[in-house]
Amino acid sequence: MRNESLVDGISFSTFLAASIMAAVGIYQATKKRKPNEDGDAYCYTNINHPEKCLMDKLLSSIFPLIFPLSKMSKQPSYDDDNEIVKTMTQKFSKQGQKGFETKLEEYSKFVRNTYSSDYLVSGDVYVPRDPDILGKFGIPNAKEILRMSTKPQDSGAEIVIQLICPASAIKDVSVIEEPKDVKGKGPKKLKACKLEDIRFSENAHVVLWFHGGGFVLGSAKDEFAIGRVLDLMKCQGRQKKDKSFAPPIILLSVEYRLAPQNPFPSAIIDGLSASSFLAERFSTNPIHVAGISAGGNLSAIVGLESHRKYPGMFKSIVADIPMFEPTSATESHRLNSQSSGICPVDFLRWCWSAYFQLEQVKDKQIRIDFCSEVSFIDAFDSSIWSKFMNSQASRLVSPKADLPDLSNDDDSPTILVMTATADPLHDAGVDFFKCVEVKSKKCVHIESKGSHVLNNTFDKSAVKKLIEEWSLVFSATATTRDS
Repeated sequence: MRNESLVDGISFSTFLAASIMAAVGIYQATKKRKPNEDGDAYCYTNINHPEKCLMDKLLSSIFPLIFPLSKMSKQPSYDDDNEIVKTMTQKFSKQGQKGFETKLEEYSKFVRNTYSSDYLVSGDVYVPRDPDILGKFGIPNAKEILRMSTKPQDSGAEIVIQLICPASAIKDVSVIEEPKDVKGKGPKKLKACKLEDIRFSENAHVVLWFHGGGFVLGSAKDEFAIGRVLDLMKCQGRQKKDKSFAPPIILLSVEYRLAPQNPFPSAIIDGLSASSFLAERFSTNPIHVAGISAGGNLSAIVGLESHRKYPGMFKSIVADIPMFEPTSATESHRLNSQSSGICPVDFLRWCWSAYFQLEQVKDKQIRIDFCSEVSFIDAFDSSIWSKFMNSQASRLVSPKADLPDLSNDDDSPTILVMTATADPLHDAGVDFFKCVEVKSKKCVHIESKGSHVLNNTFDKSAVKKLIEEWSLVFSATATTRDS
């Protein structure tokens, strides 16, 4: 899967300068590793990382010049009005929009070229936000969690969801606007409506998607979401050698609330509200939950909790390079602490701090050194969330803490976990998979080579395996329904 948006807009001079710097560094590099910020462990530099290809190293060098995420870690994690944070958020959103529009056009062309009578539809729909959803899902200490958390901003009673699907997946076409250019290659727009006003075709699959961005960046307009669904559609056609076989896929990408304006458990509440709505309103359609990075965390949590409440209704869970470990203290965090240009470890700690409001202690603010593992762990251990992380309720952050029953193959979801070998998040993702593997036979781990996110660009064999394994779930569900 291509990912042009990462390099789109980079000037030739910037690219050339970074390339020369990387080439000189690679030439001079040895296999020695240097101490990390705490001085008590060793880590790879970008240029001598054994798990990165040359282009991965080049882009890992260039990305911080365009999106210096580590600058955010120098700012207070509780201040949502900070100019540097606002600028980085806007820049990230603008670049993400470009990638989304490019991938959306590619998907639209595929649908029109593959299914002559079909076309792509996209637009915003709305589902109700349920502030009491934690209690309804039986989350331990739900009231205490809400009491402990910082009050989120008033975001209204509804959640915005980006809906993208072939028109054949919708029964009532009256919700689709008439296009200005009938022969145009772009998707047709949905009329602004509630999701409950739309009827899905019986054979359509639903993918509930959560975008990445460390719980602080990103939006529902996510190019990775479209890329995964597009790859699924292509894969199903190849498996059956009959493109018409592939059932339409309805992508529902959740615009969940972001920190620091809306800290934990706001994103969880939005995710569970959306999954519960789908289970109650579209019970005849197979539902899948997926996400990448921080969205991989949410997909695992929302998917497993939804299986616990609605066994048999959720067919698969995909946790793609998931972000699990709040203390950021695994071996892969240490080894990659100075080599992950797209996912800096100090930025990860800042994200977790924003998510849990660790620098907001009662009526005063403190400052945390996000470059130091020791300093960050001390801050986390002294926070109000330390006790929470040792309870069953911690499954809202680390789902391995209290997994549901996954022993019944007939109603348990297939769980797919992809990790990247040069990713700070690698070890926590592998640990999650190993815990799931003990309880379920329907789980697959895909190990990819490379950096966080860039693994999707440079290890295509791993991405292909992920899509093929996921596609088997769709095909098996369709076969079961037809028999």
